[in-house]
Amino acid sequence: NGLAVILGLHWSAPGKKIANQQYPMPDQDHVPAFWASVSHQFKSYTNVIFDLFNEPFPFDNVWDSTPAWKCWRDGGDTACGLNYKAAGMQLLLDSVRQTGATNIIVTNGIGKANSMAQWLTYRPTDPLSNMMAGSHLYNLAFYCPCNTVACWNQYL
Repeated sequence: NGLAVILGLHWSAPGKKIANQQYPMPDQDHVPAFWASVSHQFKSYTNVIFDLFNEPFPFDNVWDSTPAWKCWRDGGDTACGLNYKAAGMQLLLDSVRQTGATNIIVTNGIGKANSMAQWLTYRPTDPLSNMMAGSHLYNLAFYCPCNTVACWNQYL
C-alpha cells in the first residue's frame, strides 16, 4: 500500500526514574536496549523507519556548539553537561544494526532538532549508509533559535 511508519522515541529516563518528560539526551540505562528490542521486532518491515530520539538538546539547548555535537554523537555524562550517562546517536544506531535490521534510521539534529549545521561533521557511521538527518522547523523564537527562512537557509 506504499505507507511508511516512523517509530520514534520521545521520552526516556535514566536509572529508576519514570519517563514523564523529555530529557536532553537519551539515557544509556534503557534506550540502547529499547532500540535493540524494537528493531529486532520490526527488522523485517522495511517500511518502518526508526527515529532514534526526538529533539535532542544537550548542554541545555546551547545552540550549535561543538561539545553539544560531540555529546550528540558519542554520549557521556559530564562531557554532555548532564547528571546521567547519555547514549549518543552512534551507540543507538549500533544497537539497531546489531540486530540485523536494515531499516532507515533518522538522527535528529541538536537544538531540539532545529540545528543541522554540524550534522555532516558529527553524523554517526552507518555500515549500511541507510540513515537520514531529521530536522524540526518551528517559527517560535522561545522554542528554537533558528526560526526564520534566512536561518533555515543558512543551517539546513
